[in-house]
Amino acid sequence: MFPSVGSSSSSSSHPLGFLRFFLTAEKKKRRQEEGPMDLRDSIQRQTESSLLLASHIAISEAREVNFVFSPLTVHIALSMVAAGSTGRTNDQILSFLRATTNEELNSLSAKIVSLILADGSTLGGPTLYSANGIWVDESMPLKPAFAEIVKDVYEAEAKAVDFQTK
Repeated sequence: MFPSVGSSSSSSSHPLGFLRFFLTAEKKKRRQEEGPMDLRDSIQRQTESSLLLASHIAISEAREVNFVFSPLTVHIALSMVAAGSTGRTNDQILSFLRATTNEELNSLSAKIVSLILADGSTLGGPTLYSANGIWVDESMPLKPAFAEIVKDVYEAEAKAVDFQTK
């Protein structure tokens, strides 16, 4: 097995290290040439996440009852949380949503919000309304960049509120 990126073993110590480095660089270059993401691939990965969640709920919680949930809402809510998280939490959310970066999630979510939640009534289609937001305890100040992402990408609002007395 090749050493992972950032491991203590260097590429020069492995006989195929240069080839591995070259192939990784070529893959990144190809991705940049193709554009920021393939929408169909991203949607497929989000569908996999939704099916995994649905099967978990069905097995563990909903054996005797009917249940309904919105994969779109789950995706958008977790993507907003990912946009404001770092470290292990961010890694776990990205892993569950089958994404590699917050930027990928933000890009996909922006497309979802603009396409799926667009007013289809002018075309004779349905109108779908969705309300999303992030509420954080006021003891944890919101970074302006995060609030801007939530507003611009997710068409939602990030608010600091008093959870202690309310």
